[in-house]
Amino acid sequence: MKKVYILLFLILPILSCEPNLTVITENGIFSIQHLVPVDSEADHIRAPFSMRVEFETLSLGSRWQIMPTAYAFRRDMSNTYVNAIDQASITVTMDRPMKIDGEEITIGRDILQDLFPSDSRDFRDDYAAAMLSINFTDEILSRCNFEPGITTFHLSGKNSDNIRFSFSKEVILNIPSQLTD
Repeated sequence: MKKVYILLFLILPILSCEPNLTVITENGIFSIQHLVPVDSEADHIRAPFSMRVEFETLSLGSRWQIMPTAYAFRRDMSNTYVNAIDQASITVTMDRPMKIDGEEITIGRDILQDLFPSDSRDFRDDYAAAMLSINFTDEILSRCNFEPGITTFHLSGKNSDNIRFSFSKEVILNIPSQLTD
């Protein structure tokens, strides 16, 4: 009988290994990184920056285990995502005009289509499936001429299950233009 208990003790942790099913929701935290804070409502952008969205996730299933102590023996089970961020649906617009490569970009026009070719769009974070990161590097900013002042960026898109998301962030732009008009 003792052998049966030992066998159960060794097998139950293996049988309890189930992947954690995770859903990316439409909610999250939209931030613009690498900024010098001006006040609690606006940030001052003077150099290359990154727009990031850290999406909220929901875990599906139960963590109930036959042997809760088996966690000590479990292998690390990573998350299995039920949905994904639809890269092609992501848009970024502004409430002020700007220029890209000398061309006037009107209010509300998606600036990503002019800055990032559609065949190379991949804004996924390398370390988190529920995170989005759009980097405005020196190379990208050298093509842009932003009007200085308070500007609102709007980022929107959808997940692979057609759940739409939308975020806005107000910032103070003061990026020196590298373009000659």
